[in-house]
Amino acid sequence: MDQILDTVQLEKAPMKYAGFGDRLVAVIIDSILLWVVNAIITFAFMGSMMANASDISSGNIGSIILMYIVIVGINYGYFAGMESSARMSTIGKGAMGLKVCDMNGERISFGRATGRYFSKIISGLILLIGYLMVIWSDKKQALHDQIAGTLVIKK
Repeated sequence: MDQILDTVQLEKAPMKYAGFGDRLVAVIIDSILLWVVNAIITFAFMGSMMANASDISSGNIGSIILMYIVIVGINYGYFAGMESSARMSTIGKGAMGLKVCDMNGERISFGRATGRYFSKIISGLILLIGYLMVIWSDKKQALHDQIAGTLVIKK
C-alpha cells in the first residue's frame, strides 16, 4: 500500500511555472519566426498589387484585406495549433523548455488554445499589464492564461 501511495505522490509532483523571462524569450523567438513568414506573405501580396498599380481600386483594397486575413490566420493557427498539439508548445516555448497545459498539467484542446490566443488581445489592450501579471501571479499566469484556464510550465 505504501508503494502505491509513493507512486501516486511521484506522479503528482508540483509543477514548475515558467517565469516572465523565459516566456519573453520564447515570444521573441516565435515573433522572429512569424515575422519572416509574414514578410514573405506581404511581399507576395504586394508584388501582385504592384503589377496592377495603375489600377488603384477596390481590388487592391480587397487584396490588402485578404493579406491581413491570411496573416492573422497563420498566426492564430501557429499558436493555437502548436499549443494544443502533442508537443504542447510553440517553437519558441519548446526552445525554452516550456509547455502550455491546463490547470492539471494536461494537454489543452484546440478550443481552449483558441480562447487563449484571442484573450491575448485583452492582455495587450490594457497597456500590456495582462502580460506583466506573470511577475506577481502565484502560478505565473498572464491574464490570458487566467481567462483560458491554462498554465505555462517548465518541462
